Amino acid sequence: MFRKQTMIGRSQMGFYSLEDLVPQDHLLRHIDQYVDFEFIYDLVRDKGHL
Repeated sequence: MFRKQTMIGRSQMGFYSLEDLVPQDHLLRHIDQYVDFEFIYDLVRDKGHL
């Protein structure tokens, strides 16, 4: 999600899926297939809530 200020002063919101933004052949998609990043949640648990 992002917020953008228009020329007439109103805010607009847009909703995007990562599936829409990251191309199917992008390197990060390949990395995601082979690396389990679940361990990160344990590392940042005490850093605050999302």
